[in-house]
Amino acid sequence: MSDLEEKFLTQIRAEGFPEPTREYKFHDTRRWRLDFFWDKNLTNTHYAVAVEVEGGTFMSKSRHTSGVGFEKDCEKYNEVALANIVLLRVTGRHVTDRRAVDWLGRAALWKKDLDQVMRRLDGH
Repeated sequence: MSDLEEKFLTQIRAEGFPEPTREYKFHDTRRWRLDFFWDKNLTNTHYAVAVEVEGGTFMSKSRHTSGVGFEKDCEKYNEVALANIVLLRVTGRHVTDRRAVDWLGRAALWKKDLDQVMRRLDGH
């Protein structure tokens, strides 16, 4: 696990979110894996949620920023969408400034976030 992924996992646990499945294999024939995964039974939604921590986004020779790497990522992420998984792609900056954990809470509507949404809808 990368340092960024470790930091994100620490944030997930600090928020009290359910423990994710790590390196989740979501495709029957490809060897693709998702960094963090929550089955729809763990969310307050009708879909599963996953997070990919994209490292090396500002490096000149990153797999994610090369033409071939970007194209392969598009293929993988389209298959994720077709599997009815909401995918959040986050960078190191998103982990550091905690936007990643905020987006995760909003995507999965964990209980505490669902309570806040319901209070807003009720006018409280």
